[in-house]
Order: sequence, then structure tokens, then C-alpha cells
Amino acid sequence: MNGKIPLSAEKISALAGAGTVVRVFDIIDSTNNEAKRMFEGGFCGKAIVAAEAQTGGRGRLGRTFYSPEGTGLYFTVIIPPVFPIEDISLLTPAAAVAVTRVLEKLSGKALQIKWVNDIYLGDKKICGILAESVLDIDNGGFTGFAVGIGINISTQDFPEDIAGIAASLGANANRNEIAAGIARELFAFAENLSAREFLPEYRERSYVAGKDIYFIKNGEKTNATAIGIDEDGGLIVRLENGETEVLRGGEISVRVR
Repeated sequence: MNGKIPLSAEKISALAGAGTVVRVFDIIDSTNNEAKRMFEGGFCGKAIVAAEAQTGGRGRLGRTFYSPEGTGLYFTVIIPPVFPIEDISLLTPAAAVAVTRVLEKLSGKALQIKWVNDIYLGDKKICGILAESVLDIDNGGFTGFAVGIGINISTQDFPEDIAGIAASLGANANRNEIAAGIARELFAFAENLSAREFLPEYRERSYVAGKDIYFIKNGEKTNATAIGIDEDGGLIVRLENGETEVLRGGEISVRVR
């Protein structure tokens, strides 16, 4: 544990507020996978699933999320279907604002959001977010939503393929307090997601707005300039031919040139 305060279901639960189920694991394949297993078992409330380490941590576009024991915070916030599915594109931006708010408050470090789901300290990624929906096949709706969040708190040795782009928060922050704080913020956003209360802050924290970027969509690389964020969390870009396009989440990767 490297001297860090261990994750505690009791402590997270006390900080997260009434009505939130908390499960903590020493090691797990993926907290998002566990959330899905809970849904399959009939769970339908609010919950936090956290782990000291993951063997199969996942990110967007099929990527893995490096999840070594004791030096990060790997957890999933489970949200019941309290908002219409039409607002699903707003869930990741809301989570990103929840993460940056809490981490800044507890660490004092200025953070930015790289569209759509990465949290940056300076020019390096310290956190990734993966929001997934779970279908209710019997009723034709949704059972709920799983928002996976992986934060590098004190990790130093990263695999070679991410060593140049990954970093850690580097603050002596209490992981139980971080997990509970982010969940509280996200639950509050989800209750009125369509109000977009978080959107001005998401725009203000943009790491890419105003920068020359390229994006990869359907395997094709395109140069552009990031202009801003639209009302649904899409990234507005200006192409080299002067036309504008709005990028949505899904199978799109964005990089600063």
C-alpha cells in the first residue's frame, strides 16, 4: 500500500451520503465489469465500486487503463436511469467536471479536460473516464449507467507505451474522500442532466479549445482547429478547408498537433 490510507467501503459510504451502496475490492478485473454484474443481478440503485488494483482496466476505443496496486484510484459510479437517454452524451462531460472539481479542491492543482474524457495536469493525462450504459432488454429501456474513473494518484513507473503522456496527481490526497466527493457531484448532475449546469465549466477547462489538433475518425486522420464545445458536449472544429464539423463521442480520437 506504500503507506497510503487503504480504500474503505465504510469510510466512502459515510462520505458519499445515504442511499449509496459501496463495494471495495483488493483486486478485480474491472470496476465497470463489476457494475455490469451488479445490474445483471438486479441492482437498480446508486453505488460506488472501487478497487485497489484492476487486471483488466478499460478505456475508450478498446484501450486498457494501467491500474497498479495502491498508487491509483479505480472506481465506478453507478447511476440509475434518472435522466432521459437522449441526454447520454452529457454524462461524460458531467463526470469530467465532477472529477476536476474534487481533485482541484483536495490537491490545489489546476486541471484541464481533454475532450472528451481525459483529465490533464499540464500536458499529461492523470485520469480517464469511461461511461457505459446497460440495456434493460425486457422493458426496452436502460437499467442504469456505469461511469468508470481511473486516477493516477502517485503512480511513477508507467508502461513504455504511455510513459510519455501519463502522469500522476502527485498529491497526498485521501482516496476515500476523492471517490465519495466525485460520486456526490456526479449524482447531483445526473438528477438534472438536461440543465447542463456543468457545461460552462467544461468549456472553461478545455485543454484543446483554440489549439491545432488532428482527429482520427473511421481510421482517417484529419487536421483541424478546435473551436469550442457545443450544447451537447460535442467538439466544434474548423477543418483546413474552412468548413466546421462537430465531433461526437464514440470512435473518435483527438490529439493536439
